[in-house]
Amino acid sequence: MKFRIICSIVYVGSSVAAFAAPVPNAIKARYKELVGVIRKLDFPAFSAFFADDFTTVDPKGKSVTRAEMMKELKGMFDSSSKAVPKETLLSAKSHDGMVDVKFDFTLAMTGKGKHPGVTKIHEVGTDTWKMVGKKWVFIKTVDTKFDVVMPKAAKASKSK
Repeated sequence: MKFRIICSIVYVGSSVAAFAAPVPNAIKARYKELVGVIRKLDFPAFSAFFADDFTTVDPKGKSVTRAEMMKELKGMFDSSSKAVPKETLLSAKSHDGMVDVKFDFTLAMTGKGKHPGVTKIHEVGTDTWKMVGKKWVFIKTVDTKFDVVMPKAAKASKSK
């Protein structure tokens, strides 16, 4: 009985440790570059970070293709005058030529024109990176949390 308990403890401990590796420098550099293009609202450079067969999975398990995601995000980039991203990389795990990175990401996007106010996004999940050509690109993102807080609508003025 004690042997089973010890084996269980070792197994659980090794599973946790397997995902506790530091994020490789090449991937850290790509995240730094990504934050820069988001800050500049450079949509073409942003979209180049995602493989053609990229998919994202929301916390409820719904998958979205790259094309669907880019269509939605293009509108968000186009209607914003400022973006303030913050990426916190938590840990990494390498496997089969890919790297899974657990992350915590926040983004505040200030609207322009008819869409003033700040939209706040908080995303927590795991990105999977793969070397394609000579660049690391996202092939999948699985979110465990994805919250969006939209700006409050301006109150209608009272007419006298």
